[in-house]
This record gives sequence, C-alpha cells and structure tokens, in this order.
Amino acid sequence: MSEILSYEALVAEFEESLLTRLRGHRSTAPFLEMWVPDEDPVRSLLSLFEAAELAGETEVVLRLAKSTLAGRDLADVEAVGAEFGAMTCAVEADGWLIRLTLASGRDPLLAVPEAFRVRLGERLGQLRFAKASLSGDDDTVKLALAVPHAALLLEIAPDRRIVSASHSDAEDPVAAATLDYFCEVLIGLPLEEAAHHGCHRLLARLQAQAPQPAVPGIVLPQNAGDMFAAPLALCQAMRPAWLALGHPWPEENFFADAPSAKWLGLSDAARRDQVGEVLAEDGAASLVSLDPNLLGQPMRVVIALSEKLSTDEKPARVRKLERLLASRLESRLEVYVEELKDQSGIRRL
Repeated sequence: MSEILSYEALVAEFEESLLTRLRGHRSTAPFLEMWVPDEDPVRSLLSLFEAAELAGETEVVLRLAKSTLAGRDLADVEAVGAEFGAMTCAVEADGWLIRLTLASGRDPLLAVPEAFRVRLGERLGQLRFAKASLSGDDDTVKLALAVPHAALLLEIAPDRRIVSASHSDAEDPVAAATLDYFCEVLIGLPLEEAAHHGCHRLLARLQAQAPQPAVPGIVLPQNAGDMFAAPLALCQAMRPAWLALGHPWPEENFFADAPSAKWLGLSDAARRDQVGEVLAEDGAASLVSLDPNLLGQPMRVVIALSEKLSTDEKPARVRKLERLLASRLESRLEVYVEELKDQSGIRRL
C-alpha cells in the first residue's frame, strides 16, 4: 500500500527547504525531488502527478484539505487525474483522500516537448530502421556503435558516406522513434558530418514546421530533452570507433547539403526571376545578384534593402526574407545585404 501523503505538508516542507537547503528540496517523497508547487492547486497537482509518472510510480495517495482547494472545484482535480489513470476521491472531515492509480498506457508523447510530438507520432509503431537489413555490399565497412539504451549499425562506403543505418536497444517507444529518425538523417552523410552534426540534423528534422521551438532561446540537443542523449552519445562515439578500425579521420569537414534537383534544374535567369518575384511581393528589398557560394552552388542571394527601412528594422527584415525565400523556393538559399561603399571621392583616392 502506498504511503499517504499530505499535500499541505509537502508544500510546507518545500517552502521551508528553500530557506534551509541548497539542494534536495524533497525528502518525504523522493519522486517529488524536482516538483515545484504552484499557487494554483490544480496546476500544482498536475505537476505532482507528472513527477510521479516520470519516476515510474504506480500509485499516489494524498490528503487534500478543502481550504487548499478554495476557489477551484474538485471536478477540476478529477479531470486532471483522469489524464493519468483511475482516481478516487473519498470525502473526509476537512477534505478528501485522493488515490490515483497511474495507467501504464498513457500517451508516451506527453512526456516530450510539443514541438517534437507530430513527427515522433508519425513514427511510433511504424519504425523503418529498427534492425534493418544491410546492403550486403562487400566494399562497405560495418561500424557498430553502442551506448546506454541505444545501439547503431552503420555501413560506410569507400568515400566514407553512410549507405545504411539501423538501430536497436531503445528503452521505450519514443526513444525508438527518435533513433529511427536519427538513422534516416544519417543515411547519405559523410561519417565526419554525421559525427559533427548528426544530432543537430535530427533536432531540425523533428521540429520542422513546429509552431514553437522546443525551448526558449537557442535549441540544442543538450537542452531540447533527454530523448537526444543517446543520439548525441552515438555521434560522439563515431570518430573513436572509426579510428579503432584503422581508418583515417579527415581533419576538416566542408560538407554542405546540395541544392534540390528542382533548383539546380532551373536556368540562371529563371532562378533570378523567381527570387526577384518573391522579393517584390514582400517589398522590403530588391535583388542585386544571385551568385555561386563558396562551394560553387547558385545559392548566394545579394539584396538591396529599401531606404524606407530604419537601421533597427533591417536585421529582423533580412531574417524574415531569408525564411521566406527558403520556404518558397529553396531551403538553403543564403541571403546577404549589398555592401555599401563609401561614396566620398576624397576618401576613395
């Protein structure tokens, strides 16, 4: 039988520990180590139930005083509990005894950031690269990698490009779906690019077209969620594993994704016309030139900004134009503002 907890005692213990401890603000219930009470008791109970679920608890039993729930209905608590499992609320003299039996079948995607749920949901139960068969090409090198809760098997062509990838040993369905996308983004990459940026490419694939980023600020595999720990560890294991097989590792990595076949299939004039049309629709800039980038790809878009834009407006407007061109024409177009040269005849002597 689960220990009966007092919600009010848990809150009081937390508040006292803020003043007397540097860390470890929960001792009565270890699964609530990271729980932070909320002024809204319903939201507070929601986070408490989430903490119990993430810790693998099967049942939570606690007393809740009527005074704590003042201003909210017990039905609100019951609705929150229904998201996690079966809940009963027995009436007591000054409150309720709440018993929540956590359901093992709750949607596993609720534990990951919302930005990743759509893509991961598409792959749950429909894995494409779990223990996938190898190509059978004798010219390839088989590279086996293993980290806690994940294993990866890669086939590497003589030019170091990954021609096949498969995964195993995922600890749950979300981890398996994450590794499945990981294999998908690795195929076709040089091994050094996979090691350097494979996890970043996975992150970009999972949050593509999400309305909001996974976390505020700069989103990295290190801060986007625990689901990226295994792919990141696998990326870090690639170089030493490759060297252990006696193969050289390149000192530099200049890999960049090639433009789409559709973009490359256009004439220079057609590409300029399309870029010019998109810029004209926005009205904030005009096309100066469309040049090859450092890799010789027709991707460098040089623009002249409208004189109506203030200095403060220009950076954000350029970023907006780059996103617009990427979504409408070609995802890897690079936008540059025309260099403004000093027009003084004296200073240019």
